[in-house]
Amino acid sequence: MGCMWVLADSYLGLEIYISGFIQEAGSVLFLALLIAIAYYDFRHHRIPDTYCVAILIFGMVAAGGWGLSVNERVFGGLAVSAGMVLLAVCRPGAFGGGDIKLSAAAGLGLGWRCMLSAFILAVLSAGIYAAYLLFCQREGMSRRFALGPFLCLGLCISFLGGDGLASWLLLA
Repeated sequence: MGCMWVLADSYLGLEIYISGFIQEAGSVLFLALLIAIAYYDFRHHRIPDTYCVAILIFGMVAAGGWGLSVNERVFGGLAVSAGMVLLAVCRPGAFGGGDIKLSAAAGLGLGWRCMLSAFILAVLSAGIYAAYLLFCQREGMSRRFALGPFLCLGLCISFLGGDGLASWLLLA
């Protein structure tokens, strides 16, 4: 009987270690993919659908230990992307389809608190970049730039900052 408990304990410990390893590997892949998406969108002004699907998968793996409910994930997928769709319909060209799909996929993976804080950080950093272009580069109001790199930056910071950063940004 004692031998069975030792085997069960070592088996369960191994299972916890493996699931922790998978979660950590998912986190690394999630962050690496965000960097790749930011670079690709900066260069080509588009985000391929395969990248969005990968963000959804690795986001769910990375946030697997956060204890998010299905409702939190669904609301996360809709929290930012629904507003982006409405704005894109009212003002065509406001957001690209890749930006909308990226925010939906990341929100489904990471939940609403992480997605909202990431979007706040993305808008702030994009605003700083737009001010730089406007005042220092003399680009004028006609220049367009990709939002994807700023979404990726916000997602990286929000993912690494965790619930504490989300609570601070959302004042919750």
